[in-house]
Amino acid sequence: MPRSYIKSLKGPFDGTEYVAVGGVTADNIRELLNQGFIGVGIGSNLIPKDMVKDSRWEAAAEYVSEIVRRARQ
Repeated sequence: MPRSYIKSLKGPFDGTEYVAVGGVTADNIRELLNQGFIGVGIGSNLIPKDMVKDSRWEAAAEYVSEIVRRARQ
């Protein structure tokens, strides 16, 4: 969706809130929150597939912690 998508939704539906899902990555979370989404849903991009394949759970936990840190900035 274009960056103006949430503004397009809120125009006719004033007082509504939205959560971004689909295509959410560690790199775009902050941008989505800045656009006005109240939250994000991360699916397959939450943990890199190689970490799961190799059962590197501590590295995966650190990766997710970094995502949360970046979202809070």
